[in-house]
Amino acid sequence: MTRTGRPRAFSRITLEEAASELFLEQGYPSTSIDDISRRAGISRATFFNYFPQKSDLLFTTIDDALAQLEDMVSAGQPLFEAVRALAQETSRHQIPLIATQAEAMGALSDAWDAAPARMAKLREIVALEIGDPIWQWAIAGALAEGATSWARSSDPGESLIESIDRAVARLKQPPSLG
Repeated sequence: MTRTGRPRAFSRITLEEAASELFLEQGYPSTSIDDISRRAGISRATFFNYFPQKSDLLFTTIDDALAQLEDMVSAGQPLFEAVRALAQETSRHQIPLIATQAEAMGALSDAWDAAPARMAKLREIVALEIGDPIWQWAIAGALAEGATSWARSSDPGESLIESIDRAVARLKQPPSLG
C-alpha cells in the first residue's frame, strides 16, 4: 500500500518554518493560522492535526525536549543524567524563537500564557524522581532558568550544561527570606 500526502515529520517542520518566518515578518499577533497554513502549503484543517493552537508553534522544541526527557526518566535514567544527555545534544541553532524573540514577534503575552503548562510538565518529570513537591518546583525552576539563561546568553562558549549546573547550584545557597 502506497502512502499519499506529506510525511508527518515534514509537515510539522514545514509548519514550524512557515510560522517562524511569518512571526518575524509580520509579527505573531498579525499572523493567522490561515497565513501559516497557506505558507506551508497545507489546509487549515491539516494545521490542527499537528498543533491545537497557534501558540503551540512557539514551543515545539521545548515540547519535544520535555517528551524526550520524560521518556528517559520514565525508562529509569536518573534525572540529572538525562538532563545532561539532552543538554549535550542541544546546540544554539535549536533554541526556539520564543526564548529569544518573543518580544520582537509580539508574542510575549501568549508566551506567558502558555509557559505555565510547560513548567508543570517539567515539574511532573522531576516528580518521577523527586518526591518532595517543594523540591520538584525548585528543581524544575532551576532547570528552566538555566536553559533560558543559556538561550539568551551572548557568550558562544558557554554550554547549556554549564548554564544548567550554575542555576541548580544556586539551590544550595537560597537568598535570605528575612
